[in-house]
Amino acid sequence: MHVFSPDCPETVRHRKFRDWLIGHQDDLARYRDAKHAAAAETTAAAGVIVDYNRHKEPIIRDIYDRMFRAGGLL
Repeated sequence: MHVFSPDCPETVRHRKFRDWLIGHQDDLARYRDAKHAAAAETTAAAGVIVDYNRHKEPIIRDIYDRMFRAGGLL
């Protein structure tokens, strides 16, 4: 769950990401697999949420890159 103030531009990015995943099943699977792997790695290393996020970051950044390029934003 994320909590943002009204009119926060971050909500747009999150919605675009959600919509991209709904429309791109291959990226949805990659994201799902990255989350599962990050959770397993973080748990095995007795890590914290920062570690979990760090493990997911490369996949998320790759998806954002393709999503923004496809939208003409990069």
